[in-house]
Amino acid sequence: MEQTHCMSKPSKADLRGLQRELQVAQREQRLVRVVRRKSWEQHEGYIVGVSMQWCALQNVDAGLPDGLVLLRVRDVRRLEQPASHPRVARTLAPWPPALPDLIDLHDVRSVLFTAGALAPVLAVSAEKVKPGVF
Repeated sequence: MEQTHCMSKPSKADLRGLQRELQVAQREQRLVRVVRRKSWEQHEGYIVGVSMQWCALQNVDAGLPDGLVLLRVRDVRRLEQPASHPRVARTLAPWPPALPDLIDLHDVRSVLFTAGALAPVLAVSAEKVKPGVF
């Protein structure tokens, strides 16, 4: 898997390349590790939605679905291929679970409003206020 490396603010070309990489991972239903740009935070799972600004990852823990993670594309540092693949998850149908039709990845307001309407708990990380703190 191609890895996008960039520590500074990503260029438009970097963002387009990363967006294509996310779309390929979604199309191929490939398990990925998403490494964030300004944080130690990493998520493993399956990309289930990509827009110009946002991506949605079906988080996986011990091979089972563990909620959705919605990330700004510009906050993704790189995608990695995890060393192991959770086999338990493949026994679930359909797999990977689809992004709920009601979540709109168009802009931050749409993401928060539509995700909040579906989920009883919604965690928001304000990176610019306190980077790396939830």
